[in-house]
Amino acid sequence: MYYIYPAKIYNSSMLANFFRKSNLNNQSVLIIMALALFIGVQARANQTFTATDISLIGLRLLIWFVLLLLTQFIAQKNDLTRNSSYALLFYIGFQCYFPNMLLEVRALLAQLLLLMAQRRLLSLQTLNAPKEKILDATLLIGIASLLYFWLGIFILLIYISIIFDVSRSYRNWIIPIVGALGVALGANLLSFFVDYQITAEWQNIPLYEVDWNRLMQQLQFVPLTLFSVFVVYFTGNMMVNLQSRPIVLQGNFKKLITCVCLVIIAYLFDANKTFALLGICFFPLSLMGASQLEYLKNKWVANILLFLFLSGGIYSLLIQL
Repeated sequence: MYYIYPAKIYNSSMLANFFRKSNLNNQSVLIIMALALFIGVQARANQTFTATDISLIGLRLLIWFVLLLLTQFIAQKNDLTRNSSYALLFYIGFQCYFPNMLLEVRALLAQLLLLMAQRRLLSLQTLNAPKEKILDATLLIGIASLLYFWLGIFILLIYISIIFDVSRSYRNWIIPIVGALGVALGANLLSFFVDYQITAEWQNIPLYEVDWNRLMQQLQFVPLTLFSVFVVYFTGNMMVNLQSRPIVLQGNFKKLITCVCLVIIAYLFDANKTFALLGICFFPLSLMGASQLEYLKNKWVANILLFLFLSGGIYSLLIQL
């Protein structure tokens, strides 16, 4: 007993075990981590604290916390995690790989729009008001495509979700087309009132262009490499072990896998190779990573995986600040 008792105390304090339950203590720690990350990134940026800059900082902070709250809410609402804090921890960790996203309202807003669209598509499995959910997702993705052109590829995610959940009604197949046309019409009407030719910008987007010179810089190539390792690991692990998940959840996990694949395609086609596109897959990767940790029986493996993930995030954060 003398040897067993200390071991139990040690195991209960291990990193993975600490976040295994979603309670007030864990959420408080994560909120403090998120706030510290945000403040650190803002403090290191060269900003003149005028009224406009302060307003933008407040807007970025608001969107950042809405993203965190929605991540935890969607994970638990759709039973994609076992009431743990892993999803929220992974989301904050992934943001450490590309901290400069916290300086761009456009990047955070694109994440929020796609996160809300994924929320509507994941809830399709309940079969409640599917037409409204499809239309909402289409409008959100359409608006996001006005921010980043290649996000329009997520229309495919809507049709894949329809195939998984509500493919019997032919009306469901028409709604995304109607929604996309509505966004395009609204964008053209908006161009009459503001000096921003959205459609002209779409026409100037090259069909395909790859310029990897920007990524060869040390401070950008290292975080991208580390991030890619976890993208491949979490996605590949979920694809291999998908059959071990409950049948009712397999369709939603397939949607998450599809989302990651679409982000990769959009990033490869994007001429500027902006890291903002990669932020779209933080949410699905966080849920897949959380699900993997919850299903791991060997707690030491879970702790090592979490330690490597957080170490990579902290290292990426330090070399970019």
